[in-house]
Amino acid sequence: MVAYGNSSGQPQTATQSPETCSVATEQSNLKAGDVEVSRKKIKQELGEVSEEDIDSAEAYLKFKKIKEAVLPSGSPVYASELEVSYNQADQAVDKLANLEQNVGKENLSREQKERYKEIGTTGGTSCEHCCGLTSKDGFARSNGQRQCGCAHNAAFSGLTMWMIENGYSNQEILKEINKWKSSFFPKQTLTQSLQEMKKNNPEAEKILKEFPAFLPNMVGGC
Repeated sequence: MVAYGNSSGQPQTATQSPETCSVATEQSNLKAGDVEVSRKKIKQELGEVSEEDIDSAEAYLKFKKIKEAVLPSGSPVYASELEVSYNQADQAVDKLANLEQNVGKENLSREQKERYKEIGTTGGTSCEHCCGLTSKDGFARSNGQRQCGCAHNAAFSGLTMWMIENGYSNQEILKEINKWKSSFFPKQTLTQSLQEMKKNNPEAEKILKEFPAFLPNMVGGC
């Protein structure tokens, strides 16, 4: 694997694979014990309620914990430069997409263009939830052209160009794409995490059935 420079100017090897880039894999270490909720405490808070109501409250509180653990919040390290926040993904998607024109692929060096293609063809970096692409696809084709014209892919592309130009490593860029993908597709990200949890925790299935309407929708247009 080719070594590239990071933001400190030191070389760093790009070791991120399609598997480690996927949201579901990254969050698969979320265990059942991480989202335990005390039924006794729920009863104390709600008073005299039915067991069914307690089940619903328990499922919601567990879902809330999972959401906080899975979805990014706050601001990235480059927030002051790009004026973006994970908490305002609806605004960030267009700002990041505009970086494509602001940076311009033609202004990247030959090595930087190769890095762009390597990152762009990494599985799991595409808008797989809105444009018919899969988790094995990247946001770019092997020739460096974007897979589709939606705002999400444009945002991943623009962010990649900007971060390459500003000295970030491939691994750092893939990590940021992963975070923004979670922010743009919160419903799908949370569903993937709950599906992963189902393997070891039957409670996850109850949460999926109990609160589908509480899952936030996609941010940005296709």
